[in-house]
Amino acid sequence: MQITQIRAIPFALSLKQSFKTAHDTTQLRELTLLEITLSNGCVGYGEIQSFLNTAYAPETQMDSRQMLGNLAAGLKSLQWQHPHAVAAYLAGKTQLTFVRAAVEMACWDAYGKTVGKSLATLLGARHRFMPVGKAVGIQADVAAAYTEIEKVAQAGYRRVKLKATALDQLPNLQAVQRQFPQMVFSIDLNNALPDTLKSVDCLETLKAQGITLVEEPLVGSPWQRYAELLATGRVPRISLDESINSVGDVSSALRQHAADAFTLKQGKLGGISATQRAITEINQAGQLPWIGGMLSSGLGRFVDVTLAATLPNPIFPADIAATQDGLELDVIYEPIQLIEGRVEVPQKPGVGITVNWTAVKKLQTDVAQIY
Repeated sequence: MQITQIRAIPFALSLKQSFKTAHDTTQLRELTLLEITLSNGCVGYGEIQSFLNTAYAPETQMDSRQMLGNLAAGLKSLQWQHPHAVAAYLAGKTQLTFVRAAVEMACWDAYGKTVGKSLATLLGARHRFMPVGKAVGIQADVAAAYTEIEKVAQAGYRRVKLKATALDQLPNLQAVQRQFPQMVFSIDLNNALPDTLKSVDCLETLKAQGITLVEEPLVGSPWQRYAELLATGRVPRISLDESINSVGDVSSALRQHAADAFTLKQGKLGGISATQRAITEINQAGQLPWIGGMLSSGLGRFVDVTLAATLPNPIFPADIAATQDGLELDVIYEPIQLIEGRVEVPQKPGVGITVNWTAVKKLQTDVAQIY
């Protein structure tokens, strides 16, 4: 197989509600739709999921788009038989993981259409329906946070993730867990807490209140400190996110016992192949891999659902919200639909989506680049 054309279309998704974290507040989510055409005529789609700034990850949308232009000629000259080969080629050309992931996603889509198999089949998915959760951004006050939790529960999600920078932003966690026992509760602090005794007390309080997992609690992601805290047995599971930008980072964290859970995002790790390798390593180490989200379009979310379906024991619902709960307009026709707290894994060839070009035209923010 060979790529004959690459088209990159910048666009922005409008969120129904602004999403505030310790890093930033997002109302418009800038992304890039990637379209590749193969010599056999098959077309595949991917998505560059980097952000506009480096508050969360070191690669920006500008970085990704510029690197795509640098990579285009080599990609078009590459002969390949499987997307793994494209992933390996890209890994040898750049450390920028978001652009690698987008190209690889498009290649998996085109490859699946060529061989007539879904991404789920190609990746060896074990499940048809996946339990999912919804992330709730930092709210104006505790009452507003409670209202959002209530909405998530009423919608039927299996988990709610609460963003916070301090415990006083959260409602009584024991009370809401008693009120909504059908949901798993987790906390994402996004590196907000300083490494102090007060912060340790905060983490111990979270565990005492029934919280089983917290993401990246401390400023600077101090892995050695995380390992020390976990060794005490007095804090919840610590899940790494900001501090893992490659499979190599995952491997290092496992060796240092820096975490017992890992929030995996294929765009950030370098693609589908990289995420598969990370899942394997984490499972072999006896720790918890689970799939996080990055405010992506339905295209990226369906890829995330499919990756979640490859987990041997998906006990922790993935961060994948329904389309109607987050986006004003999406770039694909197929909505992410919540069915009793689960999302169906696509079964059509490739990723299993159909691009809505009318929506793309409305959401497009700049001219398309064609290579």
